[in-house]
Amino acid sequence: MTDPEIAVQAHVPGPIYRLVLHPQVADYAPASWAEIIQSLQATAFLGEAYPVDKKKRYYIGDKFLQMITFMGCSPHIEIEPRESGALDFCHIVFSDIPSKVLFRHHERDVYARCPECGRRDSNWPEFIDAWSEQPAKDYLCPNCESRMSPYAIGWRNSAGFARLFIDILSVHPHEAVPTEQLLLLLKKITGQDWVYFYCHA
Repeated sequence: MTDPEIAVQAHVPGPIYRLVLHPQVADYAPASWAEIIQSLQATAFLGEAYPVDKKKRYYIGDKFLQMITFMGCSPHIEIEPRESGALDFCHIVFSDIPSKVLFRHHERDVYARCPECGRRDSNWPEFIDAWSEQPAKDYLCPNCESRMSPYAIGWRNSAGFARLFIDILSVHPHEAVPTEQLLLLLKKITGQDWVYFYCHA
């Protein structure tokens, strides 16, 4: 049976590049997105809902471009779907809020960097596989042998740990960054610092 609130069916073209915002404290999560969404709509960062599937999708608001800085002299930004149900345009998606921390990452050129010695670890997927089975597992740097929480690993905006994510779709890596205004607004709403990365999902 079709959900009566979904006007059209989502058309998924394949993986879409995106800018992803999340709380810096990985295990932070509110009871729901309601207050965050309401506040972001009140400031016109968010527009109306885009009801094509079960996800919390929204068009960008009138002040979106004041809170996200696109690089270059004349960036091309598609703010409307080219066809009914299309997903490959610039809009905003709020993730589910699971009970455990998730790890998300870009599909290539991702390296874990130790905050102690600054050297990178190309074998990080092995650690993440182990961490997914045992979330309390510490990360041991193979270079300087420093032991730390996996949340302390540096990813240079290519990965992140969190229980909730705000995805801004159709943004390529380093094509845009959140402004200080947006990050401070999210902190005001949640009491948490927010950070970001890029991925392709």
